[in-house]
Amino acid sequence: MSRPVTLMSIFDLRPVAMKLYIATPSPFARKARVFLLEKQIPHEIIIDNPWQPESRVKDLNPLAQIPTLVLNDGRVIHQICSNSTID
Repeated sequence: MSRPVTLMSIFDLRPVAMKLYIATPSPFARKARVFLLEKQIPHEIIIDNPWQPESRVKDLNPLAQIPTLVLNDGRVIHQICSNSTID
């Protein structure tokens, strides 16, 4: 899932934002959003309903759960230990 290299992407020096796939009623997605905002991590919010057949989350996360975070390099994070701390 790498970005295609184009002439414009060579000169675009802005970092590619991570993508956070969420469903609005999810308290877990809310926690992930708050974490990213508090740590001032650039990200893009993508609202996706994992219960719909056209959901992109099913392709990214083997558990088809949200939140799902797609890192800049295309790696996917879909589970984080709740008792871990990140400074």
